[in-house]
Amino acid sequence: MTPEPPSAYDPARDSAAMLRRLGVLTLMVVLPLSAAAYRIGPVVAYIVGTVLLVIAAGLDGSPRAVRETSSRFARAVPSVAAGVAIGWAVLSFAWTPAPPPLRQGAGLVLVFALGLAALAALPARMRSANLYPITVGTGALALVSIGLAAGFWGDEAEERVRQFERALAILVLFSWPAIAWLRSRRRDLEALVLALGTAVAAALGPSPAPIVAFAIGALAHLLAQLSPKSLRAIGLLLAAVIVLSPAFVAVAAMTRALPVDLAAQVAAWHGVLLGDPARLLTGHGVNSLSLRPDLAGMPGAPLPALWYELGVVGVVAIAVVIAGTASRLSVWLGPLAPGAIAAIVTVFVLTADGIGGGALWWPAALVTGALLFVAAARGQFRTRRPRAAAEPAMEKVSR
Repeated sequence: MTPEPPSAYDPARDSAAMLRRLGVLTLMVVLPLSAAAYRIGPVVAYIVGTVLLVIAAGLDGSPRAVRETSSRFARAVPSVAAGVAIGWAVLSFAWTPAPPPLRQGAGLVLVFALGLAALAALPARMRSANLYPITVGTGALALVSIGLAAGFWGDEAEERVRQFERALAILVLFSWPAIAWLRSRRRDLEALVLALGTAVAAALGPSPAPIVAFAIGALAHLLAQLSPKSLRAIGLLLAAVIVLSPAFVAVAAMTRALPVDLAAQVAAWHGVLLGDPARLLTGHGVNSLSLRPDLAGMPGAPLPALWYELGVVGVVAIAVVIAGTASRLSVWLGPLAPGAIAAIVTVFVLTADGIGGGALWWPAALVTGALLFVAAARGQFRTRRPRAAAEPAMEKVSR
């Protein structure tokens, strides 16, 4: 007896598809636009979007290869180094003089746990209809940012400035997965328009950090397009900057041409980093920098701050994560690798400028950016007609 064809109507499958699309729309559209309104908006949108993706995966049973994917990532060098960095940061609670607040620590754990769950919940193949909204969300945020800039100059309230900076930071970050997706679909004109809109909005910001980060990211994108081997070189360069940041502080301390205020800040950093070699090895512990407000004002302070809090073990582990991730982007993301290295460079520059200030919206945006690249990479498949199975038989007939 011929088996009956499967029913066209499957409530679980259809509900999962709807929830997955809602989750993707929340992460790609609601999250960036909420950054222009409320500081907690991106965090709420992130939680809602990732939970919807997890529920959708539970309904249709899509993450069947979760164990294989998890084991593959767990064996990768960047994943092992990330585990070392996280473990060392947790271990540093034993000697830190100022452990982070419980609420902040729980928030970070929740953000990364939801990110891992959403990564496992992403289907092996993402439909294009679920990926194009990222260009809508990024383009809309660019327009909103330009509108904010038009009204910003008449009202320079502190909260309005922070709101604008938050929107621009997420804009320049999310622009890269959107541009990479458009270019992978051979929509170069749309990608160029989106890049120009992002650049205009970033240039109108109250600080030069967004436009500088976007410009350096664009340079990294161009280098990766010209030579895929530059991915490894860029990753090694970023890792070297982190590892050698105490040397940069030492050189700056010997410079006589610095302004008085900056020279005092550099001297303070030089004293705490190089004055105690034992602490340079172990670090002072996570959140210990909160007890030294005199060290926060130097440009690029977050880089030596890693040495101050985590020491050589944590810094080297983070450097390995960056260099290892950059070297494997072509394997993991394929044609999206140039956009991914541009995003990494952009995040590096923004982080060195001190973006986020310890708020949860920035880690939520970073994890979302990584999820967008993974989702876009899983939407790169092409449906091809298989080769005819009767070719050998036809050859015999012709003989």
